[in-house]
Amino acid sequence: MNFIEKHPEAVGETAPTDDGKTVLHYAVEAVRVDIVKKLLPYIMADDYLEIEDDEWCSALDYCSMLPDKDEMVEIAKCLVQKKEELSAGGVDYPYLLVEAFINGRPKMADYLYKVTPLKTDDTHAAALISLSFGTKRFDIACDLIQRYPSLAVAEDFSEKSPLNVLACTPSAFLSGSELKFWEKWIYHGIYIKPSPTIKSETIDEDNKGKPTATPDAISIDVVPTQGDGKDNYKQSGLIRSGINRIYHMKLNHVRSLEILSCMCKVLTTEEMKSLDEKQEKFVETAIVQAAERGLVEFMTHIFRVNPNLVKTLDDKGRNLFQVAVECRQAKVFNLIHALTKDTKKDVMSLTDNDDNNMLHMMGLFSPFAQTNRIRGAALQMQKELQWFQELENMARPEDLEAVNDTHDMKPRDFFSKNHIELVKEGEKSMKETATSCTVVCALIVTMMFAAAFTVPGGNEDDGDPVLLKRRAFRVFIVADAISLFTSTTSVMLFLGILTSRYAEEDFLISLPRKMILGLLTLFLSVAAMMIAFAAALFLMLPKDSWIAVPTNLVTGIPIASFIWMQFPYLMEIFISTYMPGIFDRNVELNLGKIRFKA
Repeated sequence: MNFIEKHPEAVGETAPTDDGKTVLHYAVEAVRVDIVKKLLPYIMADDYLEIEDDEWCSALDYCSMLPDKDEMVEIAKCLVQKKEELSAGGVDYPYLLVEAFINGRPKMADYLYKVTPLKTDDTHAAALISLSFGTKRFDIACDLIQRYPSLAVAEDFSEKSPLNVLACTPSAFLSGSELKFWEKWIYHGIYIKPSPTIKSETIDEDNKGKPTATPDAISIDVVPTQGDGKDNYKQSGLIRSGINRIYHMKLNHVRSLEILSCMCKVLTTEEMKSLDEKQEKFVETAIVQAAERGLVEFMTHIFRVNPNLVKTLDDKGRNLFQVAVECRQAKVFNLIHALTKDTKKDVMSLTDNDDNNMLHMMGLFSPFAQTNRIRGAALQMQKELQWFQELENMARPEDLEAVNDTHDMKPRDFFSKNHIELVKEGEKSMKETATSCTVVCALIVTMMFAAAFTVPGGNEDDGDPVLLKRRAFRVFIVADAISLFTSTTSVMLFLGILTSRYAEEDFLISLPRKMILGLLTLFLSVAAMMIAFAAALFLMLPKDSWIAVPTNLVTGIPIASFIWMQFPYLMEIFISTYMPGIFDRNVELNLGKIRFKA
């Protein structure tokens, strides 16, 4: 400082041997608030603050990149104030705000947002909203979109709009997240406090002033505790049970829907008339992107404010329901039931640029179909047949005979042609499972048949079992018989699978039913076999219970192993075959006035 007092111009000199940094760069990098404050009086020109190092970073740029500390925010305040004093035309920091947002510096972002003027046509403002869906930081995004809903269709740095980014973020919605049944119970039981709303009188109507206030930062690194029902959360042992993760997920979903609700203000029928061609394209593309990913909440929010957007087409001339069928998004396709009966028939007959109607879409596979979520090729084929059957029931007779341009094929022929490989894979997987299970069943049959004639304790001279009057012996005989009969039945069922013709329609009911009964009888035979073994052990060691009891407890391991590894597969087949499917006709959306034209 003594040197700088004698040579004030040294503040603007760069170090020749170390990446072109000035003394101010070093002070900021070292997070020395005291030194920065002492240096500022010697900075007499705005150019000094704009000096960049060899990485093209000014001292103020460092603030959005270095660790997020209160001291760093204090340094940023000092530099901003100094720059405002030296700049007659004011200061503009939107790029710093975006950098702080990208780099995960919430404290710095909060401060810069308070001092940064943002406009409705500013790409930086649009980028902040777009980034919020990936960074899961929604406070600034919620505030911005409430003030300026038109930012929903403003172009950001990636030449997309925040609406498009949200439509491409499945994790922002419940329909794009996978939850087990018990996780859904927890999810629906968690309360999320709504974000603070912006009062109309605080909104800067001329879109030029700085924000008057920002909502408090939203913390998403905590779990709910029992308390007053508000957002009062703290770390607890429940984190280990997954509640923390589910809470984070729901918080993200609620905030995303709040932002979407604000975006919908510019998507009404009246507001859409004021959008330019590029903005209209943003909206149409976003709806198609949401349909491809199955984000039904995104679509219903928009259709409620502007039902006409349900007629949106993609670049191939396909309507949203055709896109949903191609991508196998049942929740989106179910929206068709919000239309009238006649309109549904009309939609089923509509064709794309290649003359493919709705049924032809079942012969196409989209990368968004995510059929890998279904276990095994056989179940995948069953699901495909259920889709086609649902569409057949809704279509007109002439739609079943319609021929497309690209392949000159009817829907059923087109479906069969494109599912040949899936049928082969399903046949292979079913046969492999049946073969393995048949070997196990045959071994159980052999053992249980032999055990019936070599009973514990042997036989008397007249042939009666020695231990006939013991209760454990009766348990042994009954369990042995049950195991023998069920394993024999299981063998017959699996042989039926091995000798099946494996036609397409067999994958719908016939093969899954045989597999369900085969696995169920196999499980019963294994369980009965272990019960028979336990009963025999009690018969052989009536006075040594200290050996028999622990050993019999271990017999539960094979049963538990079967339940752990095979029972989920069994339940999945059962639910897919006999339980209500993925198609739901009870849609809480009124699109009765919408008409489609061929």
